[in-house]
Amino acid sequence: MSKEFVKKIASKEWRLNNLYTILDKNSVKRILKLNAAQKLAILQIKHKKKLILKTRQQGISTGFLADNLDSCIFQDNFQAGIQSYGLNESNKLAKKAKLMWEEFDPDIKKLLGISLVTNNNSGMSFSNGSILRIGNFRGDTLNSLHVSELAKISAKYPEKAQELKTGAFEAVGKDNAITIETTSEGPVGLFFEMWTKAMVHKAKKAPMGPFDYEPVFISWLIDEDCRINIPQEITYEMEQYFLSLELLWDTKLLTTQKWWYVSKYNSLGKESMQKEYPSTPEEAFMAIREGTYYAQLFMDHVLSKQRIISNLYDPNLSVYVAMDLGMNDTMVMIFFQLYKDELRLVDEYHNSGEPIHHYVSVLRSKTEIWGYKYEAPIALPHDARVRELGSGRSRLEVFRQLGCNCKVLPKADVHTGIALVREWIPFMYVDSSLDYIIKTFQNYSKQRNSSTGAWSNTPLHDEWSNPADAIRYVVMSIPQAIRLPNRKRVEVPSVSGFDI
Repeated sequence: MSKEFVKKIASKEWRLNNLYTILDKNSVKRILKLNAAQKLAILQIKHKKKLILKTRQQGISTGFLADNLDSCIFQDNFQAGIQSYGLNESNKLAKKAKLMWEEFDPDIKKLLGISLVTNNNSGMSFSNGSILRIGNFRGDTLNSLHVSELAKISAKYPEKAQELKTGAFEAVGKDNAITIETTSEGPVGLFFEMWTKAMVHKAKKAPMGPFDYEPVFISWLIDEDCRINIPQEITYEMEQYFLSLELLWDTKLLTTQKWWYVSKYNSLGKESMQKEYPSTPEEAFMAIREGTYYAQLFMDHVLSKQRIISNLYDPNLSVYVAMDLGMNDTMVMIFFQLYKDELRLVDEYHNSGEPIHHYVSVLRSKTEIWGYKYEAPIALPHDARVRELGSGRSRLEVFRQLGCNCKVLPKADVHTGIALVREWIPFMYVDSSLDYIIKTFQNYSKQRNSSTGAWSNTPLHDEWSNPADAIRYVVMSIPQAIRLPNRKRVEVPSVSGFDI
């Protein structure tokens, strides 16, 4: 072999574009040439841990199969794992790997001195000590792991998803690679949980550590197959939609792309189109936007505008406190500050099964440690006045006897409070440490009718109910003198004086 050829095969990018045989969408054998999505996912994103939210048929799993097989061939003792959705899909990957090896240039095999030792549906092992595993990896130590269609795995096999989280993911060293790619299956499951966490981390502009995942969205816009030459009627609404995409992604859509999208949209419908061929990450999880009260607004005004900020607390400003007092549920405290038209959520605390004096001690410790100045009464819900049958005292009286300055909020319709929260979200900033409250904004939702699938207008009582109540008490307790700029405030009943 020439020196020039030896130099070429030293390049992983060259190898992935010249050495591996695949069956294309028409079942025709050809050499793999990385498309735009594969180049982005495999070569351009350098971080070791990747979460890839993608549209259909971008060839990501095939690309990473070739990438991991390549590492096994060209590196000694490389341990790679591939996990797919279901047995049939895993068998398909095994067949693809077998084809890539069988069609691999025999002269390069001879140059490397490598041969196949074992080959079955569980993977391949090589004479250089490298192993490509397909399936279960608990107990193994992997240099690289690729998981295909995690959202589908989470939706159909939640135990398998949990096994991946505690088994396969833990089998990969902190400095080694994990790539997870999937289309969306809605706002539930392990992938959605990981994606949300990764997006919050990105919004914080925090450094990427070895256990942090980089969220990568791969749209149909970069897929050359998403184009047709058959003219389609483009409505005014669809043209406006395309214009919004051009502004968002700073690009110019081709007419053939518009025709493709309209044709697919007419065939699949809006909901399936957003699931299978989303134009934005938000579209991929659109089901949650329809069911939740705050998720879309929170994405648009807090996450997207990077208003999740580290060390948001300002010692020059007073600290306000609003509490939800769950009788048998979680008790939640939210600490916030006000500056001009900004509502800053700076701290949170929640617990359950603790007496009131425990929460009072937390309030005092915040003052001792951080210097919080509580110059306004602590806001308690209206039922704080109710006397408990066992003690004969109300929780308001207990707070007072422990030296707390409190006010009781008026009883207000929950939907009025929700509307007020929605009014304030565009003016919110949130400290990056408030994971519990951030997740509440993303998950607090309506009840869904199990028979019709329609969303009701009643809040779902679940783990997010108590912190959501505390958020409502935050905005209800803001002094009436503070008004939302250029917006009409949703009115709630006025507080008839403070309880001191």
